[in-house]
Amino acid sequence: MTRWIHRAIGVICFASILAGCIPYRFIDVPGFRGTVVSAKVGQAVVGARVSLSMGRGSTTEKPIGSVQASSAGAFILEPKRYWSIYIVPMDFIGYFGTVEVAASGFKTVRIPFKSAPDAAACTEIGEVRLEPAG
Repeated sequence: MTRWIHRAIGVICFASILAGCIPYRFIDVPGFRGTVVSAKVGQAVVGARVSLSMGRGSTTEKPIGSVQASSAGAFILEPKRYWSIYIVPMDFIGYFGTVEVAASGFKTVRIPFKSAPDAAACTEIGEVRLEPAG
């Protein structure tokens, strides 16, 4: 019986691939990493709030999550992925959004982004330089 089940699973998988159905790990929420520094003195901005908001297709952006920069000014917004079936040909709808970096005494920086089918799950933003407010 077990041998029959393994063969059946194999046949189903093979038939699915021939039909253009491929298991694929999609990115549900992209990730970002970088460092927040003061543009004036070049030092880390400890505790800066880094927020992510996104939309899909033509919807408006919605807040997804936020993190605080570490004592070194570093931050990581972790990506969220999921497994599904990619059906060839499939239209990629994509997503868009904004990474917002804010800290007390500094002007807020907004970094827009747009998805791409071949984009990395986590994008390195590098240094985000905050200008003093006022």
